[in-house]
Amino acid sequence: MNLTVLGSSSKGNCYIIENDNEALIIEAGIHPKEIKKALNFDISKVKGVLISHSHGDHSRHFIDLLRFGIPCYANKDVFNRLEILAPTTNIIENQDLFRIGNFTIMPFSLNHDVPNLGFYINHPETGNIVFATDTNHIPYRFNKVSTYIIEANFDLNIINKNIENSNLPYFVASRSVDSHMDIENTIKFLKDSDLSHVNNIVLIHLSGGNSDSKQFKERAEAATGKNVDIASKGLKININNQIF
Repeated sequence: MNLTVLGSSSKGNCYIIENDNEALIIEAGIHPKEIKKALNFDISKVKGVLISHSHGDHSRHFIDLLRFGIPCYANKDVFNRLEILAPTTNIIENQDLFRIGNFTIMPFSLNHDVPNLGFYINHPETGNIVFATDTNHIPYRFNKVSTYIIEANFDLNIINKNIENSNLPYFVASRSVDSHMDIENTIKFLKDSDLSHVNNIVLIHLSGGNSDSKQFKERAEAATGKNVDIASKGLKININNQIF
């Protein structure tokens, strides 16, 4: 089972978890033509799409994917803002457990400036995966996680320097701090979690001007003792579970 990153920024977010037989897409912020290309034009194996929240960089191509006949799952706010009528089974809320193919998914609420969900995902090949983005903290801890796909959006020191140098308006910085995870909080969350089953940590949604990917990777690896990848466009890694 592989994780492929098609986009992980304010320009557009999309992640594919797939093997030869089935795929799960998380976020619809990337054009379907790029998704189809990444899947070798075999969209028939896509079992579903998960959308965390209604902001365009996460939901922009939601309707396009629906037109392909792919089941899409999101909270009520996403469907309402896009003015889409959805089967009630496709509207998901906090701790609604459901299945898509061989994927078992439990959404959990996150703190953002619109209703937002993270996802606790299990597949027999991957074990447990935690996906969380666009939140200033994660109020839960999870059992036997093999892969964390988790936001590390900014470094407060970099933000402060950018404000001082007039490279970043204060109101923009304030929104980032209020609604996104910084590297310090991400590392704290990971250190407070049981990492004994973790194979992969993937840091996602890094801010283009307020982060340092090399530094973030080094700091997270030093703090956790685990392999850390930065979710740059085109990243593809194996996330098969290992037996402990």
